[in-house]
Amino acid sequence: MTLRVVGRQEESAAMFRQALDIATRIAHPYEQARALSGLAEHLADTDPEEARRYRQRALAIFEWMDVPEQFEIRGLLAEAVSDPA
Repeated sequence: MTLRVVGRQEESAAMFRQALDIATRIAHPYEQARALSGLAEHLADTDPEEARRYRQRALAIFEWMDVPEQFEIRGLLAEAVSDPA
């Protein structure tokens, strides 16, 4: 996120993709969901549909793990539905 905040969006997205690849290779679902959520945040303005898909994947993992992050992702998905771009 820090890279994105300072205007280095492409590097930010690349880092989230790398994190997703690593988390997938080592079978670490929590980190997979965090990376998916980060990618969704990165894409929210430019590709809302792809962002929604990433958030849905993250939500499925967070729900399966029953962690509090599921509530934030649910809220973001609900906002996207109530405020279509």
